[in-house]
Amino acid sequence: MIIGGRSIARIVPPTQNGPITRLVGTLDIDGKGTDHPLDQCDPFILLDQAVIPKSDLPPFGAHPHRGHSVVTVLLQGKMKSWDSFGAGGLEGTVIKGPASYWVDAGSGVFHDETTIVDDPDDPLQHINLFQLWVGVKEEDRLKPAALQYDINLPVEELWDEGKDSVVGNARYFVGGGGTIQTPHPITVAQVTQHPGKT
Repeated sequence: MIIGGRSIARIVPPTQNGPITRLVGTLDIDGKGTDHPLDQCDPFILLDQAVIPKSDLPPFGAHPHRGHSVVTVLLQGKMKSWDSFGAGGLEGTVIKGPASYWVDAGSGVFHDETTIVDDPDDPLQHINLFQLWVGVKEEDRLKPAALQYDINLPVEELWDEGKDSVVGNARYFVGGGGTIQTPHPITVAQVTQHPGKT
């Protein structure tokens, strides 16, 4: 099968683990995850998607990151983010979607993130997110950790080929005029196509 000039060598099904779906990645220390090599995915390490209907999840607690970057794309809901270098103080920073936050782990940081769902029966309060882990250059692994938030995400109208009508829009979580500055030339966007438009 050929799509856009590239052949698809194989289809790797996502792996479900509770509310988290691993779309791209490898096995974790418990042997869970997607068991496939990451050929031609560099610099991407993993991509998870999650819909979480309850507060105080996931139950990881403070955990270390080192030598990579992580962007959390918060489509819907509220999360609390905490890190060991003091952003948000002892209580952390509450982020309400749509928003994004970027962690450059650099030489090392402890980080924690938990969901805030005031009413689990209200699906509009459930967390809906993607998290993308990105490998970095060796020199970036030695830099101090950094954290950036963007809650004022730029939205751009998308026009048909003849520029006659708007066919959708793109909300930029990274790149596209947003405030997050990355060491990587990547763009992360949510593209919405209007019904009946091509």
